[in-house]
Amino acid sequence: LEAWARSSNVEAADKAEKGLRQMDRLCAEKRFDCPSNVFSYNAVMAAYARSSSALTTESIQKTLQLFDELKERYKNDPTNKLLRPLFVTYSYVFQTVLRFRDPDAEEIIQQLVDELFLQEREFWLSGSNDEKSIKKIKWELGKSDLSN
Repeated sequence: LEAWARSSNVEAADKAEKGLRQMDRLCAEKRFDCPSNVFSYNAVMAAYARSSSALTTESIQKTLQLFDELKERYKNDPTNKLLRPLFVTYSYVFQTVLRFRDPDAEEIIQQLVDELFLQEREFWLSGSNDEKSIKKIKWELGKSDLSN
């Protein structure tokens, strides 16, 4: 998944997502003992954030769907810290949404910011709020229509 996340191939994001789905399917069939987790989801969302196809509505929808899926999985299994979204997870969503300049971008960004404000102290102390992610968000925000 990480290789697809770093690839410049036009189909990289879709290939990464297919890999994630295959992991989950094989786990469900008891043929693979490595269930997807926040890092798997992050790799796929990173692929969408970096992809040239991030300028399409479909890429944003897929990123938001993956993000919601991950949050739902964590909500259903809150003791599994490997399902808890990290700051970098939010960062990939921010980056993808800001690159698209969608009319709903402002509302989506506000929702993400609201969710971040509600995070517990543990989230902020986990080391997941790295400076590199914040710089990427600032850069995309500076290029977007929302920076005015």
